[in-house]
Amino acid sequence: MIELGVIGRIDRFMQRRTTRWQRAMHIGQIALPWALITIILCFGAYLRFTRLEETMGFLGDQGRDSFVVWEMHKTGIPTQLGPAPGFGTYFRGPAYYYLLLLPFMLTGGNPVAGAALNAFIDCLTIAMLFIVGKRFFSSWVGLTAAAFWSIAPWALIFARFMWNPNPLPFFVLVIVYALSRIIAGDQRWLLVLAPAWAIGWQLHDQMLLILPIIAATWIVCRPRIAVKLYLSAIALALLTLAPFLVYEMGHRFTNTHEMLKVIFSVLDRNKETSANSAAAQRLQQVFEQLKLQIPSGSLGWTPLAFQIAITLGGISMLFWLRGRATRHNAITFTLWLLTPLLYFFWPVTPAMHYMTMLLPLPFLLFGLGIDAMRRPHRLLGVLITLFLMFTVLTGFAWERGGIRAAAPDGDHLVQQSWSPSKSSLQRKDDLMHSGC
Repeated sequence: MIELGVIGRIDRFMQRRTTRWQRAMHIGQIALPWALITIILCFGAYLRFTRLEETMGFLGDQGRDSFVVWEMHKTGIPTQLGPAPGFGTYFRGPAYYYLLLLPFMLTGGNPVAGAALNAFIDCLTIAMLFIVGKRFFSSWVGLTAAAFWSIAPWALIFARFMWNPNPLPFFVLVIVYALSRIIAGDQRWLLVLAPAWAIGWQLHDQMLLILPIIAATWIVCRPRIAVKLYLSAIALALLTLAPFLVYEMGHRFTNTHEMLKVIFSVLDRNKETSANSAAAQRLQQVFEQLKLQIPSGSLGWTPLAFQIAITLGGISMLFWLRGRATRHNAITFTLWLLTPLLYFFWPVTPAMHYMTMLLPLPFLLFGLGIDAMRRPHRLLGVLITLFLMFTVLTGFAWERGGIRAAAPDGDHLVQQSWSPSKSSLQRKDDLMHSGC
């Protein structure tokens, strides 16, 4: 009997130890991804903010925005219109200028504050890549996508100067995440989706291309949303558009008419041209631009390795759609992948800054490809990730007065001095009429 009692106590002790170990392992599995993304965020923030004043870009569009925000700060008169596009003769809403206003006020009109704001928003993009990747696929996919976005040379360059297309990846990721949550049954995220899109459109017209994706998702999934939430979401979107709408109502909707003219002219142009050849040519241009954003490194075959991983990610996504994907995630992500097809309707040849809303997609597919390598051989995926990160980090170097990086527009991002007191009125007029 004594022996049985001792054995029973030992058995209960071992069960308690096992339960505690399992609980600790479960907590570790939850906490580890968040600890890693915190490290990635800190490293990404360091790369974006260190020596920002010496290496930021400052060109015509930055001068235009600086003048507008400086005038708002100096006169106290809020502007009602935002930047003009590179095509057409209309203006968007001024949300971007209001985002810049507080940093300019805090720094006495120093444009470095605008670059710091863009760097901060790009850090939020790193976090959103992890959150979206984790929701749709796995923590590893999100971590991989966020890690390589944090060190991508072109991302570092464009995060270091204020330009209205630069924050779009963050707003697109917020919209996609909110859409996924809405379809899953969390109606409250409509209060995030509507104002996020309204602000995004005021930053750049390419946000119009995500409207068909939202509409198609809505039609297919038919989320049940209370009328009060619809009205509240519309009210929030209109609030972000309030200065623009006030101007439009006082000027017979001039900009709205001009924007509709551009849209209808694009539709007429597509009817007149050969649809198949034009679509193939436009898609080729889009994918060539996206290919340029693949990080290069110190080894010549680094871009090829990224392309192989992205291709493997696309193949893995097909299995994901058949197996592990929930219905709402599968619909949302698949429709988002179709967005490049909509650039057939873009009025001009799509340059890279016209496609910033697409840039998170290759990184998520890359993360999915690395995850496919990791599943059968966990250590292999980790080693490949660390090695590719090393080649990217050693592929560019910091220099006094600028960054030498493997990015398509890196040579054009030169620093120019600017001061409100030294700028001429003629220069101001030139910059005010530049578009993007």
